[in-house]
Amino acid sequence: MSTQLELDFGPEFTSEPLPQLNSGHYLELMDRLYIMMNNLNDHAVMHPLSDNYTEIKSLLLLAMDKMWEAYQLIGNIEYTNINK
Repeated sequence: MSTQLELDFGPEFTSEPLPQLNSGHYLELMDRLYIMMNNLNDHAVMHPLSDNYTEIKSLLLLAMDKMWEAYQLIGNIEYTNINK
């Protein structure tokens, strides 16, 4: 049976089986999020244009807040899985 993605966009959008997770995946994704948040802060939030337009800065800060939420969620999931 075809998925909706296959029907809409073709067979190249078939879903592949998810890889097995290991304990390193949690730290890896947390590290990548941390790097992205630092880059976003250093190169967009602190940009002079962001300082002049509060709407831009508030959207960028909202994006950072969501990334921090994801970072915390990953840490909580890892902690829960370790302490089962």
